[in-house]
Amino acid sequence: MYLQKTYLKKDEVVTTAAVVPIALPRTNPILGILLHWNFESGVGEAAAAVDEVLVEVIKNGHEVITSAQMGELIAYFQTGGYRNFEVADLAASLTAEYLVPVLFGRDLLDTDYFLDPRGPEWTSLDLYLTQPTHTCTTTFTYDVILLRLMEPTRPSAGYFKVSTKRAYTAAGQIEYVLLDRSFPYGAVIVSEMDGTSTDIATIVSNLKLNVDADTFVPINEAGEDLELFNMLVSDGDRQAVLPNILAETNFLALDFMHPWRGEEMLFHAEKYGKVELEATGTAAGTIRVTGVELVK
Repeated sequence: MYLQKTYLKKDEVVTTAAVVPIALPRTNPILGILLHWNFESGVGEAAAAVDEVLVEVIKNGHEVITSAQMGELIAYFQTGGYRNFEVADLAASLTAEYLVPVLFGRDLLDTDYFLDPRGPEWTSLDLYLTQPTHTCTTTFTYDVILLRLMEPTRPSAGYFKVSTKRAYTAAGQIEYVLLDRSFPYGAVIVSEMDGTSTDIATIVSNLKLNVDADTFVPINEAGEDLELFNMLVSDGDRQAVLPNILAETNFLALDFMHPWRGEEMLFHAEKYGKVELEATGTAAGTIRVTGVELVK
């Protein structure tokens, strides 16, 4: 069993408002995909050109495995205690590089949980990168690097699906986000995507997970308390507010998988009739709610 890295795209020029389809090979299990963005100049204008890129991994033409913006994928990566996505940022020369991981396991090198597209039920597997309309005038490029597990010694225990559940503009009210109940959740991440220095806890002051009309409330926490708890369970390796492409990615995580204590400790939404996230807003901000679900 060993890791193989393969470039699917190398020094590809980014085109605004374009959709790039990439057929993924199905001959070996896939641990993850690395997206490497390189800006040669004009970094100050390039925020929307990276953070708002929509990343989709689609099975058989319609089944979603990943569907989230790069900013959400970065927040998920950081939830696990990682924060080294910024390869270089050389302000004097206006150049920058960013590395964004698309995860299918608990981390980038998980050999227990991974995507295995070799079975007969898989007829296609595609990656789509949708570039937003932006005002960045410079030419910049990207690489797509596939991480495959060669000669695996055991079957996959499943893979983690990462997808946007709701995007909304917070304005001081309670937002109700109905969550799918098909699979158990490893995490629910609430991110502030405006790229300002405003702490997420001042925009979303409280998060409550309401199950079956208050029959069961596993989490009802103030934003500041969630930030501190996330830091504690990751052994202090991760800050609650982290620098990102858009100045700062601020997020609150309802994290059921770090540290890993087994599948039984995930939030099993499939056991209940209704699962709703209640996010209490106290200020304006662009919010995205991202689900991380274990698919068996």
